[in-house]
Amino acid sequence: MTNRTFQGFSRDTVSFFHELEENNERAWFEANRERYQLEVVQPAQTFVLAMNEPLHSVYPGLQADPRPNGTGSIFRIHRDTRFSRDKRPYKTNLGIFFWHGWPGKRERPGYYVHLEGNSLALYCGLYEFSSEKLLNYRRAVADPKRGARLITAIETIQSAGAYTLGGHHYKRIPRGFEVPEERAELICFNTLYTMLETPIPAEFFSSRLVDYCIDHFTAMRPLLQWLVEEMMM
Repeated sequence: MTNRTFQGFSRDTVSFFHELEENNERAWFEANRERYQLEVVQPAQTFVLAMNEPLHSVYPGLQADPRPNGTGSIFRIHRDTRFSRDKRPYKTNLGIFFWHGWPGKRERPGYYVHLEGNSLALYCGLYEFSSEKLLNYRRAVADPKRGARLITAIETIQSAGAYTLGGHHYKRIPRGFEVPEERAELICFNTLYTMLETPIPAEFFSSRLVDYCIDHFTAMRPLLQWLVEEMMM
């Protein structure tokens, strides 16, 4: 792992994924493996390390783990094609996750950075609800006080900028739950996150990416706080 300080990603980081999109095959990747390590993995690791201390000021307990290949914050580039009709071997995006809690990141809320194409997206939330967490979520949304706090968190975030709310959802309110109209859509979600997607900002290519992410993560913090305090305790 590199010991360099984070100076931003390079233009070739973006170019690498554009070219991979056109050449998603093992022979091309093997020919460009060194480039992948130099222009994607190494700067991603230094970025994760640079985010570690600032993240603690956003919310206690956030994990920034520079290990690659999915064991830490940096998602692996290899796709799981075992049960998919799409047999392309590689992901054409860079994904970095800072999760809350220890040990393990599975089913934990946190912050996510996603580079794909000519866009950079920042997320805050919990993307995967197990059956147990889905039930906890529904109970929290249905509870008058806890549900009202979620509404307040969402409104606070949306008033701070162009953040959108996301969550795959069912068509009907689940059986056994009653909620007022302002929470009717929320209780139908089976994942919950807020996000900002923009063209790749200039900050991506400099050390200022750390401050860029921290500023947006701070604005999104009310949702993380709600998820931790109302669902994970």
